[in-house]
Amino acid sequence: MLRLALNATALIHQAGGIARYCRALAAALEARDDVEPHYFYGSHWSSAAVPVPPRGVGTAKRLIRRLVPRSQRVIRSMMQQRFTDGVRRLAADVYHDPSFLAFDFAGPTVTTIHDLSYVKHPNLHPAARVELMCRVMPGVIDRSTFLITPSRFVRDEVMDFYAVRPERVRAIAEGVDACFHPRSAEETAHVLRPLGLDHGRYILSLGTIEPRKNLAAVLDAYALLPRRCTDEFVLVIAGMKGWHIRAVETELERLVAHGRVKYLGFVPDDDLFSLLAGAALFLFPSLYEGFGLPPLEAMASGVPVIASNRASLPEVIGDAGVAVDAEDVEELAAAIESLLDDPVERARRSQLGVARAQDFTWGRCAEATVSTYRDAVGG
Repeated sequence: MLRLALNATALIHQAGGIARYCRALAAALEARDDVEPHYFYGSHWSSAAVPVPPRGVGTAKRLIRRLVPRSQRVIRSMMQQRFTDGVRRLAADVYHDPSFLAFDFAGPTVTTIHDLSYVKHPNLHPAARVELMCRVMPGVIDRSTFLITPSRFVRDEVMDFYAVRPERVRAIAEGVDACFHPRSAEETAHVLRPLGLDHGRYILSLGTIEPRKNLAAVLDAYALLPRRCTDEFVLVIAGMKGWHIRAVETELERLVAHGRVKYLGFVPDDDLFSLLAGAALFLFPSLYEGFGLPPLEAMASGVPVIASNRASLPEVIGDAGVAVDAEDVEELAAAIESLLDDPVERARRSQLGVARAQDFTWGRCAEATVSTYRDAVGG
């Protein structure tokens, strides 16, 4: 049995694509009998994929960030020491970091690189994040035995930008949880009714509100729709607030105040399953994605998807979704109007999406990932 050290610090935050990837992969690994995972939470280790930081850890980090110059380097150095001490006691066979910034480990290392947006589109990130990633990632890539990417698109970018040999980079698609599936109006009512939503009578856009998700295009496209569409289908925005959002936040608040848009903020998974399944359409015109879990989860839920034709998204939606230019608001509006006016085509896209989503499972993701662990150990 492989003794695996897994960096699970992403689980502490409980939200976002990397946390969802880490949580789902951990669950799939724990269902196997050939891997013994141990999880590192930045300040301590655990044999369970449940983030329970010791009391005071969050307060200590906040004090360091406020009082210490270059606090990110100090915090990372502290975490590296905790990691080294723990991984030595575990006698781990292999280390996997599912969130880019792998720690130093004197053994086989597997690192997941979700995207290269920090170098391809640095304007879409806070400057401090870009500085950290650009400073640390070259060393991470050099130390890693194998690199995992969630799509062929990112694999090509990694090989090109970092001059990595093809045999060291493996594209392993992410999966979709079985809880995402089509649901009837009766099954979604307990979630939708308190929100003032009717099953099949709203357009949904989901994701952290930040420049990369391109929410401004969603709002502008909705404003271009004819009255017959906006009267029947309300626009629903769900997702926690990120960074650099003042302009789009102002417009969002204005539309919400006028009753044209509903903003739900962060939606927990138990409600998200029904919120997705109850939508008439799902919009995801992101400017850059390394994979794209939200449109995959929407397709699994039986909801037609309109997504960007950029980066990895065509790999995810295939022929089941409608691909548009992320920065062409008129094209996005036309695609929305066309599907809203054609229930037969919406039903066809729904069936295609459900069928395509079945190709993406966390079990397959875990199988290919464990195979990579074994090759790393053997190599």
